[in-house]
Amino acid sequence: MCIKKLTFILLIVITFSCAIKKEEDLYIDSTYKQEVSFITVNKQIGIADTTISFLSGKIIENRTHKPIQYCKILLTNIKTNEKVGKITDFNGKFSFTVLADKYYISFNHFDYLTIKDSIKLGMGELREINATLLHNKE
Repeated sequence: MCIKKLTFILLIVITFSCAIKKEEDLYIDSTYKQEVSFITVNKQIGIADTTISFLSGKIIENRTHKPIQYCKILLTNIKTNEKVGKITDFNGKFSFTVLADKYYISFNHFDYLTIKDSIKLGMGELREINATLLHNKE
């Protein structure tokens, strides 16, 4: 019985230590800023023991701060060139579940300037990225 408890505790410690990330792995590779279009929030929300990552966020307009509906968010895996796309909902929100890896990310809407950047998503990471887009006519 004692060996089973010790094995279980050791497994928990190993699992927890595998989920710890270096601080430089938790943030976007570079902050992209184009006039007043920019990524406003890029923070790690939590960590789980898994090979996938969870990415969510909200897209707003730069003047009114209203959510932008139907904005296309495209993740392109840097290694495999595999693409995954989503569209923001009525509240300007989006979410992805993808394999932990490095990606190019772009926010695109026909009325607004496009933002492109790169991001590294760690294993089990829960990441929030919010962006503010500048209107094309400005």
